[in-house]
Amino acid sequence: MLNFIDKILSSFLLLDRYFLSVPALKRLRELTVGKTVSVEIATKAKRNCTAFEKPSFRKPGKGRPPRKGKSIRLKDLFESRKEQFREAEMMLYGKKEKLRCYSIDLLWRQKLYQELCFVLVEYNGTQSILAGTCLELDPLSMIRLYSFRFRIECTFRELKQQTGAFCYHFWSKHMPRLNYYRKKTEPSPLEQVKSDHARRKILQTVRVVEMHMALSCTAMGTVQCLSLRTEGKLCTEQIHYQRTPSKGKVSEGAMMHYL
Repeated sequence: MLNFIDKILSSFLLLDRYFLSVPALKRLRELTVGKTVSVEIATKAKRNCTAFEKPSFRKPGKGRPPRKGKSIRLKDLFESRKEQFREAEMMLYGKKEKLRCYSIDLLWRQKLYQELCFVLVEYNGTQSILAGTCLELDPLSMIRLYSFRFRIECTFRELKQQTGAFCYHFWSKHMPRLNYYRKKTEPSPLEQVKSDHARRKILQTVRVVEMHMALSCTAMGTVQCLSLRTEGKLCTEQIHYQRTPSKGKVSEGAMMHYL
């Protein structure tokens, strides 16, 4: 059990709702099948998401066995199976909150039919549908893990306001302009780049963007480590304004102002 928990905690990705897609799940399968490294994801499904039950029977006669069962609209389960929801109380966003949740394993997406764990959550008058690739994970654990994703948004805000990570734009004259109205049948603008010199310049530009973001994240991590080490040692009221009391913790902005 401990080995399983260690594996989950060391390789669990919290992703945006955009990443619940067939290409992302296929790529995840390629990275994990036949390898010692296991990567699981937890994300959020759309309200109009439809999944399928496992096939419970085989049609008589010849032919390929069915790959799916009856289709289910997940948002309908909030009403049709509300008696099966269980109430729980857990820490969310720093507060103890009451919620109702229901977990079910279903096959997702036509032509893929990968089994995912869907967790339906009712919290503060809102309804959400979480999805994860780990079928052994407890529903409350998935809810708690996905609640940590809010900290990612806070990190984006600090990266923008404190280190200026998104205040710079890198471009190359060799990079073709992107057409947001391009059809799927039309070739990609990058396919029009034929010169080896232009390709090298484009790769160098991408490398600069990645290095700039890596250094910005490193700088932000350094500031956060310093903030934790100086907890209770600095008077933040004399350094930087904070919107809410922090009980001695120093914000990233206060630490940068102090430095």
